[in-house]
Amino acid sequence: MYFTLRSAAVSVACLLATAGASAATLYQQQPTDVANSQQSDASVAIYGQSVPALGNVTVDKISWWGFHGQNSGGSAFDSFEVFVNGAQQTGALTASIDQGLDFFTLDIQDIALSGAATLEIWNNSLDVEWFWAGSTGSKETAFRLEGTRNGGGSVPEPGVLALLGLSGLGLCAARRKSA
Repeated sequence: MYFTLRSAAVSVACLLATAGASAATLYQQQPTDVANSQQSDASVAIYGQSVPALGNVTVDKISWWGFHGQNSGGSAFDSFEVFVNGAQQTGALTASIDQGLDFFTLDIQDIALSGAATLEIWNNSLDVEWFWAGSTGSKETAFRLEGTRNGGGSVPEPGVLALLGLSGLGLCAARRKSA
């Protein structure tokens, strides 16, 4: 009886640990030619970028690569407007460094997507700009969409599989000791 309770406790602990799994990258276009990349500025209209159909997904973060220009006042002056399928997205904007570039993340309220989408980013400040994914003239924004895949066809994250495997080993060990 003692080993059965212990095995159950180990299983529950493993399942609880998987509940905090982070969002997956649903789609991304990384900067590919930073030296020759273009950037946006406030004098240019909103740039739209098509996103292919990703299946049934929920997007909770939109990120893009960029930089602060030489006349920038710093991150306190960062100002972007982000739209998905024409609807403006609001949320907490953070900046970090990725691949030696500024990396901006807008943590948005969850939005469900089931088909192709359009992402539009407009920096309405002269202080911050973003990179295109390709070389001059490509006009493809370097961005990432994060969230979760919904529905029965999703693949578990590797961490979830590892924890389930460890719980199975724990159950086997407990059964072997009780026999």
